[in-house]
Amino acid sequence: MSTREVQTVSIDPTGPMPPPDGSGRLILNETNGNFVFSAVAAFIFSAVALVSLLYWVIYFEAGHFTRLANPVFTAIIKFGFLLLPFLPFLFGELLSPPRITVNDAGITLRQRGVSKTIPWGDVVEINLQERVIRDRYGGVTSRTYCRVIGARGARLILDPIFGVSPAALAAYLQTRGQAQTSGSIPVTQTPSPVMPQHVRVQLTMLGILAAFAVAIVLAAYGIMRHSPA
Repeated sequence: MSTREVQTVSIDPTGPMPPPDGSGRLILNETNGNFVFSAVAAFIFSAVALVSLLYWVIYFEAGHFTRLANPVFTAIIKFGFLLLPFLPFLFGELLSPPRITVNDAGITLRQRGVSKTIPWGDVVEINLQERVIRDRYGGVTSRTYCRVIGARGARLILDPIFGVSPAALAAYLQTRGQAQTSGSIPVTQTPSPVMPQHVRVQLTMLGILAAFAVAIVLAAYGIMRHSPA
């Protein structure tokens, strides 16, 4: 057994597939969702955004606003309205948590209040992809995502958050789809990418910060070059 296999710990759920209901519909809900955390986050973001809007309403009506002693609180009030675009996603996550619905028509994935369906006739492949995550303390874990790939580039990414084994889910979808279409739907296995997703995100953020730093340096150089001071 290799060193990587020894150190990597799978955090995939291992639950079995539940049976469908009397109408042949199978529903899988997120099992580890934190309703309290989502509700508190939605409340705090909404409160900050509304207080910020109230601040600007008073400011534009009166032409001024009472000076606040705490600069952090002042910044939150002034720029809290920037949280408004995130509120639909927060409330969508709160009111419509992730859900998988499998019926005779196809597979439906609901996320943040938005549902996407791939009919059985469009399913061309079911892929299991392992993603390795390395934390800052040296721990290595892996998660397996079940990806339903359809025609014309359509795909559903089923995260391992529904309490069932990803391999069991893929096998169930394969059996259900082949029974509906009388065709063959392969289940494939994709190894972990060479560069894990979180590393790509970190490198992207570092690139953005580096570009921002370069822009600040160039702006400061231009100001100092043309300023007598």
